[in-house]
Amino acid sequence: MAFFADHEAGASEGVAPPAAWHVEYLPLAVGGDVTDTAVEIGFDEIETTAVGCLARILE
Repeated sequence: MAFFADHEAGASEGVAPPAAWHVEYLPLAVGGDVTDTAVEIGFDEIETTAVGCLARILE
């Protein structure tokens, strides 16, 4: 997953990266910090019926 941005986090113009984000899956939830550089993250293998990503753009 990658987030495009042409402005700083929290900007009210252009395309800002999320101020925060986390991945959810049933039955657990995990999260990560947003940075301006690519960061590889991994998860233990799970079995689930749903996956989602929530991103908060403005503070």
